[in-house]
Amino acid sequence: MIKLEFAVEEMIILVDLLDTAISDLRMEIRQTYNRDYRKMLQQRVILLKKLYTSITDRLPEQEPA
Repeated sequence: MIKLEFAVEEMIILVDLLDTAISDLRMEIRQTYNRDYRKMLQQRVILLKKLYTSITDRLPEQEPA
């Protein structure tokens, strides 16, 4: 297992990037007809969602503006 440390600002950027990547992959999944490729993309979405959750669970609560 590799452990990384990030500043809050870096974590927020990672969450934004993951959100974009997940959205892009979902679009790609809808557009592909190759079952093996679709399965690989779906597995990638699952992995990215786990990473997204792992990061967002560690973000401090943000106060309302």
